Amino acid sequence: MVVRTTDTNPAISTERIKEILLIEAEIDKHLLEHLISGKASYMINAPDREMVKLVMARYEKNGWSVRIGYEGAHLFRLDFEDIEQVEITRKILGIKPTKQSKV
Repeated sequence: MVVRTTDTNPAISTERIKEILLIEAEIDKHLLEHLISGKASYMINAPDREMVKLVMARYEKNGWSVRIGYEGAHLFRLDFEDIEQVEITRKILGIKPTKQSKV
């Protein structure tokens, strides 16, 4: 997911934008490595719920379904679901080992 800083509300400070982009980079990497059946969860450490809501809104704008699965003082578990990929990833079958002939 490409994020453009021009998509960000100009009322948000530059430092806040940097924090959001850093969190999104971490989430994107995690999603690429852990997306199974179009779903993945990620724990983030964020300064407040408002920051988490901003991140969630940006992912939702790009087609993800995101919800808060757990919320602590500064720790949040976000549950991601990519509706377009759910069926695709369910159809992917694991590679089964083949019998090798002995020579």
